[in-house]
Amino acid sequence: MQMETNEVNLTKVLTKIQRRPDLLEIVQYPNEILNMQSRLVTNDFAKIDDFQQLIADMENTIVSYGALGLSAIQVGVNIQLVVVRDNKQFYRMVNPIITKVSSEMDYSKEGCLSFPGVHMRIRRPSFVEVKYLDENGQSKALVATGMLARAVSHEVDHTHGKLFTSHMNAMEKEKVLKTLKKFK
Repeated sequence: MQMETNEVNLTKVLTKIQRRPDLLEIVQYPNEILNMQSRLVTNDFAKIDDFQQLIADMENTIVSYGALGLSAIQVGVNIQLVVVRDNKQFYRMVNPIITKVSSEMDYSKEGCLSFPGVHMRIRRPSFVEVKYLDENGQSKALVATGMLARAVSHEVDHTHGKLFTSHMNAMEKEKVLKTLKKFK
């Protein structure tokens, strides 16, 4: 029996991206791809032009929507790639792993591009440490606090198929569904 791998050939995946000039199409809930575990990036991604273009397009999409972050799965690309911003600084994270979280938690309103019009109070750690490869394949670590910690946690959750609704109770989830119906 052959073992299944969670690795991906980037060249094949990147040719399928739905894009308008510099603005990527956001996958909307309830699309099942949002619940999928993203695949590890293993080949020499730093040298693939389409990969670098995907990152640039993700950044432009983040800015265009006024968002704090975006995961590749949200644009229909099943790879572990997250882009988050803190003011004008972008962090491009390949295969991110949160290695530490604070025991102190914060409640704050949070939205998600895959849930248009929805903003709910979500409980998240007040700081996280994340290890990842940058867009050039270099190992990095980031200690994030405040809104950056929230954005990193949210986007890394996406790479595990975990939506921000998983942090909500049943009544809050029902409110989300009612809000989404208004946007359809």
